[in-house]
Formats: sequence, C-alpha cells, structure tokens
Amino acid sequence: MRNSGLKAVGANPIRQTAWLGALFVGAYLALSAAGGAQAPAPQDPAPDEQSYGDLLKKGVGLAKAKRSQEAIDNYFDKVIAFYSGRYSNAKPQMFCSHGSTETLFYTLNGAANGKDALVLGPTWCDALYAKAYALIDLNRLNEAEDALHRALALAPENAKYLNELGHILSLRKQWPQAIATFSRAEEAAKYAPAQDATAFASRACRGVGYALTEQKRLDESEANYRRCLSIDASDRQSMTELQYIKKLRNSP
Repeated sequence: MRNSGLKAVGANPIRQTAWLGALFVGAYLALSAAGGAQAPAPQDPAPDEQSYGDLLKKGVGLAKAKRSQEAIDNYFDKVIAFYSGRYSNAKPQMFCSHGSTETLFYTLNGAANGKDALVLGPTWCDALYAKAYALIDLNRLNEAEDALHRALALAPENAKYLNELGHILSLRKQWPQAIATFSRAEEAAKYAPAQDATAFASRACRGVGYALTEQKRLDESEANYRRCLSIDASDRQSMTELQYIKKLRNSP
C-alpha cells in the first residue's frame, strides 16, 4: 500500500459565520494599523501548571517510542485530568490556543456571542491530541476520535487537530467526511503560527487529494495535488501522488 502522507489530524468543527470571519479580519487589520499593535497572547500558565507541560513532553517521548499505553496512563491522562478539574466550573468559555492570531479569533468569537472567553495555552488540548495519536497507534480509533472532539471543542480552529481527525476518517474510508474535515483544516491553517501554517495547509490539501484518488475521482485529485504544489512547491508527497495518478490512468 502506498504511503498516503496522512500521518497526523482533526472533528466536527464549530463552523464560524461569514460575518464573524469578516469581524476577525477587520479587527486584525485594525490592530496591525494601530502602530504594530499585537494580538493578545494566550494566558500564561499558573506556576503549578508548568509541571504538566513537562509531563506532556515526557509522554510524547514515550508515544514516539511506541510505548503508547504507558504514555496515556502515566502522562496524558494526568494532564487532561488536571485541566478538566481546574476549569470544570469556569464561567468564561474556555479555549486553547497556539498563538496570538488564534487567541484573537476566539476572543472575538466569544464577544460576538455575548460570552467572555478565557484562552489558555496549548497544553490541555495538546494532551488530548497526543492521547488521540497514541490511541491511533493502538488501533482504538473510536477513543481517538473522542479525544480529538474534546480538543476541538476547546480549539475549533486548530488545523493540526482537524488534520488528525481527517486521518482517522481516511483510515475508516469515510471519504466524504474526510474531504470535508481536511478542507476545514486547510481553511483553519491561517490561524496557526506562521512557522506551521504552510505545513498544516499542505497536509490538509494532500488529505483531500488522497480521498479523491481512493474514490477514483482522478481528474479532481490531480487538480487538487497541483493546488497543493501552489501551497508548497517543494511538496514531494504531492509530486509522488501525481505520478501515482498517471500510472493509474495508464494501467489496463
């Protein structure tokens, strides 16, 4: 089986209305015009939260070493339990964010809905994402999807989490749902930190192309992979997929 290039994801996202998107863009431009004012950063962790970031890092190391269950039991679940307990009765709407652009969006989203928003850093949601990654390694896809839904409830515009959900849907061969989720991830990549945005958008674009190819929609898939190359001209996986499509067309 060829390498799909899909390892890593994303849930049924919370879709934003067009006017809210326009509100975000207008506010962002206003901040930029105001003498280089910066969008708000996520709230700094309290001192007793710092150790949970360290727990998460240790768990990620174990997951990468294929010690997935140990990572879940001794690290990821402890981080998740801490944050769930600390903020279970919080009155503001809770969010996780990886940077100032995402934070600004959630803050404005809360204001547009008449709710105060408390935006934390990424540790809580990254623990849910890491748990999902480990559960996929253990072939426990339903539990992995549940973890991603929880992460996306707190970070609905996170392209990395959306991409991981798209990966799960692809593993299940739920092609229409995978395409919708990867498309949503590509759109959400604009809220990612600048150093990650292209990689997240490219991964999402390839996810759409893979699902189209698996449905034998080769013309659409080819056009999509060429679009992927417009996002990242050095995307070798898209180049490989274009060659694969060519072989499919030439096969008897």
